[in-house]
Amino acid sequence: MLNIFISIRNVFTSSENRRCTGCKRRLDRAIDEQIGRDCLCDTDNCVFIKEITEAIALANQSKEPELITWESNLNTVLQGKEVTLKWEVKYAKKVFISGIEDVPLKGEKNIIINEFSSFSLHIVDFQNKEYIVENTIEIGVLDLPLINIASELIKIEEDGQVQITWQAEHVTKVIFIDNNNRIDVSDTNHYSVNPTDTCNYSLEFQALDSITLIRKDIIVEVYKKPLIHFFKIDRDLVLTTKAVYLEWQTEFAKKVEINFGIGEVASSGKTRLFFEENVRLLIKVYGELSVIEEALDIYVFPKPLMESLLVGTPNFNYEIKIPDYKLNFKKIDVKTPVIEFNEFKIPNFQSANNIYNINANPKMIELEIPEYLLNNIIKESNLVIKSLF
Repeated sequence: MLNIFISIRNVFTSSENRRCTGCKRRLDRAIDEQIGRDCLCDTDNCVFIKEITEAIALANQSKEPELITWESNLNTVLQGKEVTLKWEVKYAKKVFISGIEDVPLKGEKNIIINEFSSFSLHIVDFQNKEYIVENTIEIGVLDLPLINIASELIKIEEDGQVQITWQAEHVTKVIFIDNNNRIDVSDTNHYSVNPTDTCNYSLEFQALDSITLIRKDIIVEVYKKPLIHFFKIDRDLVLTTKAVYLEWQTEFAKKVEINFGIGEVASSGKTRLFFEENVRLLIKVYGELSVIEEALDIYVFPKPLMESLLVGTPNFNYEIKIPDYKLNFKKIDVKTPVIEFNEFKIPNFQSANNIYNINANPKMIELEIPEYLLNNIIKESNLVIKSLF
């Protein structure tokens, strides 16, 4: 073997007596340093690097290929994941891996695995003889985890409880994470929480390779319930002639609506209204998740219309027949306007068998009576008035 090295050295140094400007060695000494020796000098800045490289290649051609490394970092992987193949071969003309283009004598390569795969290393020596390394690398494929979270954003109202649910296949472990608390929930598919404020939770799933972790974040948002502090009018007695002020105050509302043609309003406010008949006012308060409402019944009293009744009183006798009649009026807790009589003198009259004769001096008498009272009296009593001349 020494004779081979000497002959190789002579090929490159027979007519070369130059010295390296860095290490001051002649070319023959530089080649001797690189071939067949364990202690090699640094050739990065050597002026003989080209010659040394060619001499080494020529020397290696006389050796049989030597396998140093051929391995994979994983034997099984999740579908779609990578494995890393690593190899090193000495004294070979070329190296290639089945299913892959030619590769250098030493290196590593990442390969995505979608199905069961096998790889073999092929080595070709300088006589073009091909060797196949006996150790074939086989990579198995594991099913990917199948994970379904019922909802990754959950909304609840305060004082509420929520159940977080999920479905998971092809996993070995499930951990529920609440702040720094890690709770093993591998034997179930749900977990209940009752947060007082918006919180972030996580579910951690371990894949079948016992390495890959899949994390799913869940947000639980907590909202205040809508409130109605008051919904009222400013008076107890509602008349058709008087304006009424409607007031309301709400809290935690996204939208507030009032019927009676008012529509959408601010969360708190006041408005001036007139009512002609009984009505039910309704306020609706929309929160983030719920709607509440409150009703206000308005009872309207009729307008007290005052009409003038002009009665002519020439010299005549009125025969008024009033049947026995008892009027039953429900008690009305209102103040009735006082009827004023202006210079009116009750005439003298005589009665017999419910027949009243009234003698009056000729003049005009003006009597102010509410119209609705007058109509009710005439209607309810069947009053009959007869003129006698």
